[in-house]
Amino acid sequence: MRCYEAINHDLSSDALFEQLRRAGEGEDTAEDGTISLASFRTFLLNSVRMGEAELELALQGFEANLTRFALLDLVEEYRTCVKEVAVTPALEVKGSTAMRKLELEETVEVLGQHSTEEAAGLLRSRCRALRDNLEGWVTLNGNQGTAFLKRVSKPYYFCKAETPLMESCASTGKPLGTARHGELLEVLEGPRFEKTAEVSKAKGKAKKDDKVGSVLFKDESGKCFFELLDVLLCKGCVALTDNFDIGACKAIRKLEVGERLQALEEPREDAKRHLVRMKVKALSDGKEGWATSQGNQGTMYVAANNRHYTCIHSVDLETTSGQVRRLEPGEHFELLQDPTTESRQGKLFARGRCLSSSAQVGEGWFAVDEAVQPWIHRQKCAKDATLRTSMDADAEVVRELAEGEDVEICQAPEPSASSAGGALMVRVRAKKADGVAGFLPLFGEDGQALLV
Repeated sequence: MRCYEAINHDLSSDALFEQLRRAGEGEDTAEDGTISLASFRTFLLNSVRMGEAELELALQGFEANLTRFALLDLVEEYRTCVKEVAVTPALEVKGSTAMRKLELEETVEVLGQHSTEEAAGLLRSRCRALRDNLEGWVTLNGNQGTAFLKRVSKPYYFCKAETPLMESCASTGKPLGTARHGELLEVLEGPRFEKTAEVSKAKGKAKKDDKVGSVLFKDESGKCFFELLDVLLCKGCVALTDNFDIGACKAIRKLEVGERLQALEEPREDAKRHLVRMKVKALSDGKEGWATSQGNQGTMYVAANNRHYTCIHSVDLETTSGQVRRLEPGEHFELLQDPTTESRQGKLFARGRCLSSSAQVGEGWFAVDEAVQPWIHRQKCAKDATLRTSMDADAEVVRELAEGEDVEICQAPEPSASSAGGALMVRVRAKKADGVAGFLPLFGEDGQALLV
């Protein structure tokens, strides 16, 4: 089958499945959307010209009709790196310069038949590294039997929550849409980390409860979480008086260093005394009056604020011990130190294709985080479930599936037109002797997944 796919490279694996399924319609293709084993055997014998011995080896372990996912396991080969190995531009190892090394647990797609490099006696194959799409030759097994790559299933992710899809491998990429909860994503490229980004952090105090800690001041996209308060600050010990003329005024009270003030009038110069005076309002108690903003020696007593901010987006207040609490929009935050710039490791992203025919977006980059989890097409029932003949909630019951029973997924989940809100249904086939197939909800009434 690897040979067949290599020769017929213009036909995708999905297209091959549809061709084989349609070829058997009216004959012995199963009604559950799979390829009958008998039709598939005929295809292998006639189209691929596979011998009986090769045929038995290829179909070893397949006792029932082939699902789309099972066929993909046959015609597409994926391997993961279990021992660091170089990627080279040619089959021959001698004289080849390594393009780079595969890292442990990195996944590659095998692009052709395995070949033996005669000079060194190594089993090698041309591969595509999913991380960066690099193509080259990789040693599968050494001449002493050392394995560098092991066979794995094609990678998929299951969306445990709504998952944003982006145009590029970046948190700041253009949004394309959202993969819904329950969507299956076929990995086309990645995962890989987005580029390292710079963020700004600052240490300060939440004035609401005097809690001290550090906050994310500006993120990698340039989004700022704080806005400078339009206030003045008292920088030195100075009096608040009832008159502009310092020689004919009375003190109202003393202004404290760090006190926040609101300007009521533009600054005015006292030419006689070489002072600059301002009419202000003390925000702590609402007292209004005149204060000297600049003394006759140039000393600044009242100056523009560069320390007090308003939180405009929720953000964590943290210490080295962990989160203190979350700051909410509208809170007053005082900087104790100037913001500093830090380099932050970018998020892990993968490019995926939504498998549901009703998906909002065809493909895009998604963050590999807690919203997604690796997925395989052979699963177990998390609890007892009812298998029905169609997606309709009141469709005829095929039989009850028991908790822990093994099933094989036949196709990606699709929304049911007959259920409120288009509940996701999935076609499965029981692995028990009866091999019955049918539909069941992806999630139970409690919102928990019925398959694990």
